[in-house]
Amino acid sequence: SLTTPPVATTGVTPVQVSGFSLIAEDGNALPGASRVQSEVFMAAGKTYDVMIDAPAAGGTALPVYDRELSLSGNSTARDAGMLAYLGVNGGGLPTAPVIAAAVANPDTYNSVIAGQTLRVLDPGKGVIANDVNVNGVQLLAPPAGGTVTLNANGTFTYVPNAGTNSDAFTYCANGSVAAGVCSSGVTATVTLGTGDTTSTVACAGGSYNANTSSYLAIKTPGVLASCTDSKGYALTATAFIGAGVTVVGDANGGFTATLATPCTAAAGCPTSFTFQAKNSQGIPSPAATVNVTFPAGSGLAVKVVDGADKTTEITDYRWIIEEDRTFYVDPNCTTNSATPITGCTPPTGTTVPPSFGVNFHTSYMPLVAAGCTGPLSCEGGQTVFDPATGMHVAAVCDVGNGVCRPDPSGGSGFATLPTGSVHLDPTKRYYVSVLPGDAANPFGAAYGGAPDCSPAGAAAGNCGHGMGGVPIPALVGTTTYPTTPYTILTQPTPFPPAQLSVFVFEDDFPLNGEHDAGGGTAGVNTTNEPGLGGFEITLFDDAGGTGDATGQLTHDMFNQPLSNSLAGTIDPLSGLDACPITKKPLVGMDTSNGNAPGSVGIIGITGRIVTCPEFEADGATPSPLAGQAVIPNMMQG
Repeated sequence: SLTTPPVATTGVTPVQVSGFSLIAEDGNALPGASRVQSEVFMAAGKTYDVMIDAPAAGGTALPVYDRELSLSGNSTARDAGMLAYLGVNGGGLPTAPVIAAAVANPDTYNSVIAGQTLRVLDPGKGVIANDVNVNGVQLLAPPAGGTVTLNANGTFTYVPNAGTNSDAFTYCANGSVAAGVCSSGVTATVTLGTGDTTSTVACAGGSYNANTSSYLAIKTPGVLASCTDSKGYALTATAFIGAGVTVVGDANGGFTATLATPCTAAAGCPTSFTFQAKNSQGIPSPAATVNVTFPAGSGLAVKVVDGADKTTEITDYRWIIEEDRTFYVDPNCTTNSATPITGCTPPTGTTVPPSFGVNFHTSYMPLVAAGCTGPLSCEGGQTVFDPATGMHVAAVCDVGNGVCRPDPSGGSGFATLPTGSVHLDPTKRYYVSVLPGDAANPFGAAYGGAPDCSPAGAAAGNCGHGMGGVPIPALVGTTTYPTTPYTILTQPTPFPPAQLSVFVFEDDFPLNGEHDAGGGTAGVNTTNEPGLGGFEITLFDDAGGTGDATGQLTHDMFNQPLSNSLAGTIDPLSGLDACPITKKPLVGMDTSNGNAPGSVGIIGITGRIVTCPEFEADGATPSPLAGQAVIPNMMQG
């Protein structure tokens, strides 16, 4: 459309521009000269009045609407999506076809195959899709050669009888059916023709190498990745049959394979299973073979214990093993030595020994394997509704995409798997992370006190344990992991608030990776790399990863502004405020005189984290807290 701007310079002929003039919003006239624009955002319930210069006689104009999908009625419902009334030169509302009578048009689906259920689940492809002003349907005359379930939105499911290749049924639109009569009189017939059975399905099978000695789980698309249908029909996997291995298949192609006895052969234990792919027409593929090889386990042993008493063993936990690819610095090889250090490569020429000051971060740590060891960590105790019995039965949700299946173990959940079953390369470094199964127990019990890990406290949900982990070094001089387990400590929950300590200092030797304190005459500060006061600390939440932070932290877990809790700390030797960083005076405590009132100090700085200054409140005494800050009550972890 072309719109003439209502305001133009005197003596200048207005030039028509593409677009429309915005006149009013929600019935309220817009002030000033109307704007010319090419599009406008239509939020739900929004109304705009716009003006368009109609084209010359004989011309056409087409308004284009970009409908928000969440407002759509799926091609079947009334009063959904976007509605527009166009008045050209004072013309009235349109009378057809929008306000015309309802018309139900006949439909044809050439998709019936004997023995296969026909499902039309998309309303845009249902019986209403080609109708006019129809917003609901009911079954009027059922099919003769099968049964149909017709939904009000036009979708349906048809189950043919044995030998049926074609059929038909009739529906009533915008009305109800009583004694075989449609109250609206608007009806249409749906013809179900014979479907295409000329498609062919083929699968190439494949091979998989497990990382554990007895268990392998492959998720969607799994074995279907090697399957094709000549007509492009959707495929499902069926008929999983194992040879020497137990296989639980997923219709979407995923599967789990389990050995009854863990593999111990150094060369591995080859197994296989067969499956078939079936397209949506019910046509199967020839059986395809999938080979699965299980390796021998490493024998890696870990022991998870309570981090408080260091003795109570935790046997129910989920674990994950990752390859540690960080730049490795051997702590035994970080110093210069006149004589070669055993196990270290001596420096040559201008090279220097690597140090922790030049460590590097690797962002990718390959996942080796994961598993669980008990009913809580293995998600036991779950149930699903069984429509066949009308009752809930024990289930394990390991099929893929959140799908559950009956649990043959009676409710213990996933198959348990020890860390020793994982095949590891003894020349590489790994990291084992664990999450105890009782981690969420205090949350479920709404317990917020100190952890009570006694048998009674644990039963009441007053104790859980957080994540823990341990590095697994590369083996030297052997290929067998020690029988003594690696110990992993896990902190009891609920966790206390975290506390962050900060020290800002003058780093005169930045490559040695440490603070070189010493020197000075005051005994409380140093001339070598002294602490630096007056620095503001800002905290950003990285959400556990590198890159852009999610935002700056300004409040603690009790919704109080972050600050340096050292502010106002009284030096017991001088009686002065050792961290005077605010203007509000406070009388401190004299710990050398029965905590009697001491000197006037200052605390507070709300919402700012500033390191303690070089001098105490008198401006002359060196502060032992120079450059330091403590931020309390941070979120756990």
